[in-house]
Amino acid sequence: MTLDFGQKDSTVHCSICSMLYTPSDAEDLKTHARFHANFLNQEIKVPRWQNQQVLEDFLDGSRIIELSLTDHRGFKLYTKVAALMNRDLGHDLPEGRNAAAETWPPYLRVFVFVEGKKKLAVGCCFAEELTRASVTERGYSLRRLQGGRQSLVSWRIQHDSEQPAVPPPPSEKRDSILFPLCGIRRLWVAAKHRRQGVGTTLIDCVLKHFIYLTQLPRSQVAFAEPTANGADFAASFTGREDFIIY
Repeated sequence: MTLDFGQKDSTVHCSICSMLYTPSDAEDLKTHARFHANFLNQEIKVPRWQNQQVLEDFLDGSRIIELSLTDHRGFKLYTKVAALMNRDLGHDLPEGRNAAAETWPPYLRVFVFVEGKKKLAVGCCFAEELTRASVTERGYSLRRLQGGRQSLVSWRIQHDSEQPAVPPPPSEKRDSILFPLCGIRRLWVAAKHRRQGVGTTLIDCVLKHFIYLTQLPRSQVAFAEPTANGADFAASFTGREDFIIY
């Protein structure tokens, strides 16, 4: 235990493993080093199995698959990846709860990027089809991010309030949203594989295979509750600051 008497060395938040520790505390440093190493070394091997739904195979051996949660192998892989996503992103599965115990909405689909060298899961995406009817039915508030990424904080305050969604401003009406959309509920890339195009390749593949005989453009992607890093990715992926959020 470290008592705080106003020392210059305060608590530090590791941007990679998300652990809080005190640099001036030798035990804290050791604990963080162990936790950080374990965090980076988490690996989920993904073998090929019969009837595995492979959407794309790449020349380097990488592949993108869609998981069927009614298949025991697909569900087992989902539980492992979801637990890792929860630890990394802090979403979906509260601490102490098992992924298998969660009620999975039937409209959500799971896509996994498997790298070719070690056959490891290095990216995952939860996606859902958004139509006018489904947006209303699920109670989503869909809009463009007016004001760019800086407006995320004010949007979250409004989004989290109990007040009904306000009508879009006139400028938003002129730039209408076309349906259907591919809604990205969660997007995760392993720490050691970020900024290598994994997320972009994964969502591009999802857009090709999401709706039968239809390839959705990047402009028809909506992002759920993006973080600051997620907003950077969304703006880069769609090519515009006022990307669609819900």
